[in-house]
Amino acid sequence: MGRKSFGEPPPYFSSPKNTFSDLNPQTGKVSEPKFLDGEVGKFGPFEDPRHALVDWMARPENPYFSRALVNRLWGHFFGRGLVDPVDDLRETNPASNPELLDALARDFVDHKFDVKHMIRTMVTSSLYGLGSEPTDDNRDDRQNFARFYGRRLIAEVFLDATDQVCGSRSQFNGVASTARAVDLPHENFSSYFLDAFNRPRRESGCECERSASGTLSQVLLMANSDEIENKVADANGRIARLVKAGQSDAEIVEELYLAAFCRRPSPDEQAKAASFVVAAGDKRQAALEDVLWAALNSKEFSYNH
Repeated sequence: MGRKSFGEPPPYFSSPKNTFSDLNPQTGKVSEPKFLDGEVGKFGPFEDPRHALVDWMARPENPYFSRALVNRLWGHFFGRGLVDPVDDLRETNPASNPELLDALARDFVDHKFDVKHMIRTMVTSSLYGLGSEPTDDNRDDRQNFARFYGRRLIAEVFLDATDQVCGSRSQFNGVASTARAVDLPHENFSSYFLDAFNRPRRESGCECERSASGTLSQVLLMANSDEIENKVADANGRIARLVKAGQSDAEIVEELYLAAFCRRPSPDEQAKAASFVVAAGDKRQAALEDVLWAALNSKEFSYNH
């Protein structure tokens, strides 16, 4: 297909015409687009072959597309695909629960490939509601989803969560000032935070482009960078706003825990935070900022569990 670039990497191309110029080495004829079941596609000069490819992929009788997409969605929300790795679907790498994968794939087809329906089905399931704390019975489980498998927030969500807790706002050139990291249309927006936490470059279809592994640069960014310090100490941020409003130490600590962990602090956590702030004397706001910094650097904040 003809590709006219407008300054962005693949797949950002317009395709106004077809230019099948490669020769088949066996026949010496110009290669033509051919579907996997043997049919050759015929397209006019103003038809985009990709539309025909999508129509072919999404046929109800095609058993592969629905299974592949459902498995990727499952891997995204549950930290591990029913077939794992999610891009390794082959006979010798079976699903951990074939019946569940088949049922989800059929439901996906029955609802005409409605992605929102499938997402709703997964995230409202009892399985998604399980906690990640292991029991003696499921401590060694790694594939049967007897509990939720804790996983680190992906780069874009992690940056937005950090901004939300701090009451700050990351700015990206070329988009609205209210745009979040998850709103960015492609990966060319400069952000050291997103790059440090493995924002994918979208140069291939491999899931390995987005890694969940920890690195030293991530630790240094969260613990000792100007970017995080500026967010925590933002003059218009959460701490500054609560101090200006005259909130008590206990009230501020409780709001920080609700914002960062969606729970109230335990009596022990509240007591430790209160004693730390009291010991800071006239540096109360700085001490409260330290409490916020500690929350940002905790596993409870950075992991979906």
